[in-house]
Amino acid sequence: MHKKLLVGIITAAMLVPTGVAYAAPEPTTKVELNVEPEQFVAQEVSFDPSTGRTEGLEALRELRAKMWDLNPQFRGFGYEGYSGTLRDAAEAEGIDSKAEYMDVTMDSELAWIAIQRGYEASAVFSHKRPDGSDMATATIESHAVSTESLAAGADSLNTAILRSWGQNELKALQKAKGKRNAQNGHLVNLLHPKQRHYGFSAVSVEGSQYGTYYVGVSSEIPVGDTDSAAHTPAGEQTVTLYRAAKADETPTGLEKKKEASESDTSEGDTKDTEKTTTSRPIVEVKKLDEIFKPRT
Repeated sequence: MHKKLLVGIITAAMLVPTGVAYAAPEPTTKVELNVEPEQFVAQEVSFDPSTGRTEGLEALRELRAKMWDLNPQFRGFGYEGYSGTLRDAAEAEGIDSKAEYMDVTMDSELAWIAIQRGYEASAVFSHKRPDGSDMATATIESHAVSTESLAAGADSLNTAILRSWGQNELKALQKAKGKRNAQNGHLVNLLHPKQRHYGFSAVSVEGSQYGTYYVGVSSEIPVGDTDSAAHTPAGEQTVTLYRAAKADETPTGLEKKKEASESDTSEGDTKDTEKTTTSRPIVEVKKLDEIFKPRT
């Protein structure tokens, strides 16, 4: 059956989440889930952490190059005072060349926020998170994103960026004379000259409605380091991720597994231990009492 392409968009103004009394981060992505571990839902998901800095970066630069040449009218988010074309807006931000405009950065922490939001979108395809909170609460150490774009039903992240969020919204941007609206907002998110730091993901969730979910997030300022293999290693990972439970779901809490006891393996005694997947790939695992701390 052909899957209908879905896209989602959020207002692109800087969003500052409200602090919560107990913000527990997801052990792998480190994104705060806003609930205690007892309210987590666990599920195996698959993704290549490097997709954003490889396929995503290439597609975004290609889109920006094409739109620089087309130079459509561009009003940004509506508050910047832009009144001319895309190049005029770029010049207003101190960007004088096509090469400089294309020189965006993939941010390591934004990449992990995008991965977390891809998993959450499989449960709730919305800019609300599974617990009903705003996507602006998807933070790492209280650092939030400025924009978010969602897609499902595309055949690749490249297609989501260049076609779903890109070319397919150009006519709407032209018709609106550069003003941002619900029909062109993804394109504005990707073209905005103030938005220089991005994270992308493609997350597959078996048994979900659309299978693979694509997320793009951005920020005017760095959230983490410039993305590299040290932060997002190449290769598909199948790991257990956690999210907050929806109102009608039964939480799983932190998943545990049984291991043979070193003291009496002959009797088959077992003990509970945390799964080894509760950390980013190649990132040192912290003790749980160091991970789950009340926010001060």
